[in-house]
Amino acid sequence: MLRAILLFFCCSLFSSCYQGFRIIRYNVPDISDNHLFDQKQIKKSDTPFCFHKTENITLPTPSDWIITKKEKDLLKLSQLNSIEDFLKKTSTISFLVIRNDSILYENYFNDYDEEKLAQNFSITKPIMATLVGIAIKEGKLNYDDSIGKYIPEFAHDPRGKVTINQLLDMTHGFDFDDYKHFLKVARMYYRKDERKFLKKIKLRYIPGTHFAYSSYATLVLGFCLENATGMPV
Repeated sequence: MLRAILLFFCCSLFSSCYQGFRIIRYNVPDISDNHLFDQKQIKKSDTPFCFHKTENITLPTPSDWIITKKEKDLLKLSQLNSIEDFLKKTSTISFLVIRNDSILYENYFNDYDEEKLAQNFSITKPIMATLVGIAIKEGKLNYDDSIGKYIPEFAHDPRGKVTINQLLDMTHGFDFDDYKHFLKVARMYYRKDERKFLKKIKLRYIPGTHFAYSSYATLVLGFCLENATGMPV
């Protein structure tokens, strides 16, 4: 039944047969999806920074830090003896606690270890923001720059007035919210050419007036960064 519904939506909403096929076949994005996409190896620095590794500290049990008033949740918490129990039950695959230059806690769960690859999803958002910060420090772009300066598709479009800063703080105004628009997220996620997806998303709010957690904002930031630096993300 679910596949029939998905097929109906795909045939109705997607012009790309390839894209619709991938949505039907792979369905909801998963942490094991890394094998579905092209892989590009990033060369590490010749002088990499290494965190100092300490013996794992003892972390507080979930009942000490999870706040809930629901009786069923309180009952579940009372049955957990450690944070490791909590992490396993919540399908966590890795958990690190870092302070300054030291790793205070590092552990892996549910058949994962430090060598096993996984799809990282939204960890790319702070990484992208860091890269943008470096580019700004190097004078390649500015927080207040309009994105139309870097993306030709938006040069003569109201969307081009959205700023780099508004993309970073998710007040861009684009009609794309990861928690409300699953089909849009899936269409972007399974595309072969994400550049063609850029012009499909319109403005819904005046930029700077509304917050929306958006992977599309990160996609737009990536294209701005590439055009500003002349290097691929």
